[in-house]
Amino acid sequence: MSAVNIMVDEIPTAASLERKTCAHEECSCLAAIDNDYCDSYCETAQDQHQSRDGCGCGHPDCANC
Repeated sequence: MSAVNIMVDEIPTAASLERKTCAHEECSCLAAIDNDYCDSYCETAQDQHQSRDGCGCGHPDCANC
């Protein structure tokens, strides 16, 4: 039987696992776990300061599409 060594700072906290909404101003989707945006569409739209009515990401759960 082998022992497993886990460093305390490697254990994810609840705050680090909390999902946030997409950083695109018009989008209501949850952001990807490893990104500030739900997908590349919203990241590109935000970076290029594209504005339109609604979001446009096309996700069925987005209230602003």
